[in-house]
Amino acid sequence: MYPRQRSTDTSTTTDPNAPAMPDTHAGWAGVALVFFWPLGIVALHHASRVTGLWLTGDHAGAHHASERARALGSLALGVWAWALLVTALVAWSML
Repeated sequence: MYPRQRSTDTSTTTDPNAPAMPDTHAGWAGVALVFFWPLGIVALHHASRVTGLWLTGDHAGAHHASERARALGSLALGVWAWALLVTALVAWSML
């Protein structure tokens, strides 16, 4: 479109008062896949649903999926850290 032309298509205009789309937290889903894959698969599923839910108008569902992906990613990292700590303590007690 040329700079001086105005678009007459109103289907692509966005409401300035609409809330912003939540982050997909795909990074947290990747962390979950690396550190504890069972939670990672579920986190990746939730992260992949955020955009689709948002575009269909389910804003509450998109926010829930986003927060779920983040929570599962951080939980997977916590499980890995706990397992590493337990392993280190067991190995240290055997010395």
